[in-house]
Amino acid sequence: MLHLLYKDIQGFIDFIGRLRTDLLFCLNHRDLSNLSAIRKAYEQQKYMFDHDVCSCFDRIVSIFQSHVRPIVKGKAGRKTEYGAKIGVSVVNGFTYIDHLSWDAYNEGTDLKMQIMTYKERFGYYPQEV
Repeated sequence: MLHLLYKDIQGFIDFIGRLRTDLLFCLNHRDLSNLSAIRKAYEQQKYMFDHDVCSCFDRIVSIFQSHVRPIVKGKAGRKTEYGAKIGVSVVNGFTYIDHLSWDAYNEGTDLKMQIMTYKERFGYYPQEV
């Protein structure tokens, strides 16, 4: 299947080359982004196949949302989650987003940063954490 996908990608690029690069201006930003994601996903799949591994760095799991990464939780039920991880602070009923990431990370590293951000935002440290 990788070989067939490669032929399709290469055929499309050759088609653009024959019709000149002006054709690229006919594609909107989303089309170009999807094309880039398809090429990167192909390269990742080929790497995993050639090296007989099951994962790679910044693996694309959705062509249309190539920024979304799988987050392995190890919990019962769903072992993998998809979506952004956020670190928030709630102050007097207002919620502040202190950290937003589409990649997996350890939330334990957020606490010190959130306390420092609170001090910068309000000029003093919080009474309780």
